[in-house]
Amino acid sequence: MHRRRLVLLAALLMGLVLAVAPAGRASAVACTWATCTGKDPQAAGCSPTGRTVREFTSVGVRVELRYSSTCHAAWTRATNPDACCNNHESQIRGYGTKATLLKIYYKQFPWDGTNWTPMIGASSTMRAFRACEAYIETHDGLDCTTLYSPFSE
Repeated sequence: MHRRRLVLLAALLMGLVLAVAPAGRASAVACTWATCTGKDPQAAGCSPTGRTVREFTSVGVRVELRYSSTCHAAWTRATNPDACCNNHESQIRGYGTKATLLKIYYKQFPWDGTNWTPMIGASSTMRAFRACEAYIETHDGLDCTTLYSPFSE
């Protein structure tokens, strides 16, 4: 009888522990807001929560403006399925108030596959973002998304 009570008590305690334990651990991110600027979205853990907020296709390359509401940062992802355009690059552009360009990062189009720019974190001064395609030699924009502001959602 005493053994049966101990087994029952142990089972109840185990059930209590399992009920209180968290179901799953959220993946940690290495940065948020302005601290993400210049960081790789994959390495910082921001990519899994990123979503495409603007996109276009140019010369067969899909260019996406990605934004993570967990990290509060944006980046450009380029997917090149046809191995073209090695003289083009994707850009992430960060803008302040009145659409003033404040920061730009460049990344050469992948020869085949997908790559991404470093991130630009949102802040009180960094208010909007745009993804662009450009020539590597001049960095002149050929095509860009419309501005996206996470503060307007």
